[in-house]
Amino acid sequence: MEILSGVVADLPTPANLIRLGVLQVVAQQYEEAERTLARAKKAITGTPSADEQRQLEMLAGGIAAGQAEQLHAAGKEAESKKKVDEALAALSRAESLAPSDLYAPLRRVQLLRGISMVQNDPASLDAAVSVADRAIARNAMYWPGCQSGFRPSTRQRNRLTVAQRGSSRSRRARKRAAAG
Repeated sequence: MEILSGVVADLPTPANLIRLGVLQVVAQQYEEAERTLARAKKAITGTPSADEQRQLEMLAGGIAAGQAEQLHAAGKEAESKKKVDEALAALSRAESLAPSDLYAPLRRVQLLRGISMVQNDPASLDAAVSVADRAIARNAMYWPGCQSGFRPSTRQRNRLTVAQRGSSRSRRARKRAAAG
């Protein structure tokens, strides 16, 4: 990280700043990552491209998710929930900017799974399974595979249909919640 910090000092491009911010998130330096994110936004001249905006949103989501973990560990549940909501919103924006990219949905699955484990919340786990099902279904119809003559099997087509409707596990959970 020290080497990249030196490179960023010499050449503060948005791409370098985003890379530094990601490393700061991995190192759990969230305040520094927020400052780096602000610098990256300022370094973009004009309107950011869709890819730059997606990367900024992914970084913002990572920062918010990390801060949520820290707040939860400190026993500040209400603030932690707000940060989780921020992270999920940032991931939603990133996914809408690049619907074919699977990184944002997979990060959403990780975040929802973590929430379900920490808070013992089965609804979050059902949401994670549903997002994962949709990502798997999207991958089954991946364009290079279709272009090379790949035809999804009946099982894969059924999985796509289930992913579009929501997983059976989430449907069962909704029925139980409505009944109880």
